[in-house]
Amino acid sequence: MRGDIPVKRQALTLALSQRERGRKFENITLTNITFNLNTIMQRIVNLFCAFVLLTFLTGCGSGHVPLSGKVTFSDDGSLLTVGTVGFLKDGHLARGTIQPNGTYSVSFGEMGGLPPGTYQVIVFAEKSTEVPPDSGNYTYEYLIDKKYETPDTSGLTVEVNASTRTFDIQVDRFVSPGGRR
Repeated sequence: MRGDIPVKRQALTLALSQRERGRKFENITLTNITFNLNTIMQRIVNLFCAFVLLTFLTGCGSGHVPLSGKVTFSDDGSLLTVGTVGFLKDGHLARGTIQPNGTYSVSFGEMGGLPPGTYQVIVFAEKSTEVPPDSGNYTYEYLIDKKYETPDTSGLTVEVNASTRTFDIQVDRFVSPGGRR
């Protein structure tokens, strides 16, 4: 025995003699099992080709669907230019910031896009004003109805799948208890 591992000389037979070192080996016999190297290589090539084809057909990304849209007011179609849109599914939140042009795009962590499924949608939008200027004190003004802040009251859902790329949202303006906007 050499080293720590006992090895039987007959367990592994390679056709390796001084004269055959330069030749191509086609068979390896391992305890009465014969492997044909050409057949093994062909199977490896076939598996690799199948993997590449499957990756191409299913897409090589994370399976997440990029989703974007526009947020407008329901009364006149004008753009909501600040705020956040949230997509909730199974206790997880993905969000996108509403841009000055009224658009948003959503991402789930670092993955980008959303995994397929049904999402409840929430929207937050308020305007902050520093009063007096440079004081560090802010007042906040709601821009949209507060019902959009929770999934149970927003009334917004979306089914995300491979064909869903956009989801435009219409929201109602905030009306104060006194009836003013």
